[in-house]
Amino acid sequence: MFLVTLPTFVFTCLLSIRSASWAYAFVLTFYCMEMTLLASMNVFLANPALANYLFATTIALSAFGHVLQLSPAVTLTHCNRVVAMITALLGWSILTLVWSPGAERGREFVVEGIPYMVVFVVLAPLLIDSVEGLRRAMIIFLGLGSLVSFLLLISPEFRIRGGRLSFAVGTTDVVSVLSIGRLGGSLVIVSALLRLEGTWLLVLRVVAFSFGGLLAIYSGSRGQILFAGVTLLIFFPLARPLRNVRGFFVAALGLMFAYLVASTVLDVFTQQADIDRWDPRYVLGALNARLANISELLQEFYTRPQALAVGLGYNAFSAVTSAAEDAYSHNIFIDAICELGVPAFLVLCFLLFTVARQARELFYHVSQHLDERVVVITLLGLSGFDLLIAQKEGQLWNHFVMYMHFCIIARLRLTRTADLAASETYDAESGDTLIVKSG
Repeated sequence: MFLVTLPTFVFTCLLSIRSASWAYAFVLTFYCMEMTLLASMNVFLANPALANYLFATTIALSAFGHVLQLSPAVTLTHCNRVVAMITALLGWSILTLVWSPGAERGREFVVEGIPYMVVFVVLAPLLIDSVEGLRRAMIIFLGLGSLVSFLLLISPEFRIRGGRLSFAVGTTDVVSVLSIGRLGGSLVIVSALLRLEGTWLLVLRVVAFSFGGLLAIYSGSRGQILFAGVTLLIFFPLARPLRNVRGFFVAALGLMFAYLVASTVLDVFTQQADIDRWDPRYVLGALNARLANISELLQEFYTRPQALAVGLGYNAFSAVTSAAEDAYSHNIFIDAICELGVPAFLVLCFLLFTVARQARELFYHVSQHLDERVVVITLLGLSGFDLLIAQKEGQLWNHFVMYMHFCIIARLRLTRTADLAASETYDAESGDTLIVKSG
């Protein structure tokens, strides 16, 4: 396998240095690409940080090279309120470690997360400054993501264990099935929403949807599959309005076909123990356990009056609850209000409100241009998918894909507004708006 996985990684790095669009696709696929390297080459398994260093260096070189081609005004659009609020939330979480009962493990999360914050929040948003650039990046992601999914699915090192696709060294799993599920869900969303014209692109979308769906199912990530479906229900009608009955039936038949394929895969290629993971009783039991842990955290929060203002402290969940397996609540809103306090929770709410408003304005600017509209809706779909995932997994210091997409929305809205302002001038004497084509 290393004869395929290593060249894939090397060529992706080289192409990403030259192209910002390739670099964005690399960001979305890196976690799973890294897993193929770990499974096929001992040098990466013995040095787990090696691939991360190469990835970070690649994105940094790509971002700096891309910025050099831009005007200072466009580059400065990355300095916006969304970035400031994300930085404020993460910075405040570090300060709360002073009084957090779970400070030791919390510091580990922060130290592990800082390099990813630099890559995903500081560097990666610099890669995308136009809808056209994002369009190219999405198409590349469909191809690269399909290839990485294919490698994961055919690799002899990966097996279904307990309903999850995983790679193990001895008895220890060394991969993140949630990242596998995220890649699968993201491919499904992008392939379904990126409804651009072209036969070859249609073929690519079908391939990506198929591999993404298989990967999501095999990952056993129930939330990712559910949230991908919810995302499609919300955003699919917005990508290209269904103007006739034929379009509606084609979309409905497509969704029915996807459901039948998923059911067939579960019936034919999985064992009973794997199917049991999807049993409603199993799901309900896991949900009740998670809610019980959250209830403990809320009770501790209510018994400490000072927590309203400053929170219990970042990662307090691991110290004040009886959760045996979970180190955090798996819900970004609960983490924010209980561990960081009400003011920080309001910052998070204002962050989401700001992103939603900017997303609406961005959509308004492109709504009459169908190809651009499709690309923007795909970005909004991915962001919505990220936000839904943040309600069932992870903690404040590992939602970096979501933060990245929030920053890209803000940046595209600013650059789009600037482009419109630059392309229109107002003639005060005649009262006419003169359209000036720049460039």
